[in-house]
Amino acid sequence: MLWNDGYNLYIAGALQRVLQVARGRMLVYFCASHGLVRDPTWLADLIAPLADPEVGLAGSVYPCEFKCVAAVPEDIIEPELHVQGGVWSARTDLLRKIGISHRFPFEFCDVDLSRRMLAAGYRLASIPTVVSVAGGIIPDPERYKYVHDYR
Repeated sequence: MLWNDGYNLYIAGALQRVLQVARGRMLVYFCASHGLVRDPTWLADLIAPLADPEVGLAGSVYPCEFKCVAAVPEDIIEPELHVQGGVWSARTDLLRKIGISHRFPFEFCDVDLSRRMLAAGYRLASIPTVVSVAGGIIPDPERYKYVHDYR
């Protein structure tokens, strides 16, 4: 466990810190405060696509809809897809190579990470047994092994 003397580094800072000490080949991020494990095999599902060297990030893949968000920086060019930030996996070496931008300490960190992976030539893998949404309700959450939402 890493402790930051009670200081919130937000997702970008926390991920940078984790990458400094991580020893495993894969990193899994999941929101424990808004996540619900329905089946313990969700983790195997989430990391399985990382065996493909073309996959950079795995999780709930959605179209980016920046036009619906008021605070989008003007220089952001909309990518086609992103992995929603509530639960995802990636290879540790790729995360170190791609980097985590402190420009987006909380909001857009997931979109920026997806953009970096896509720009480096990696694919995003969608996991049908894991679901994450940033806003709204997930219909039929019982059909997923891991559910992340903001209920």
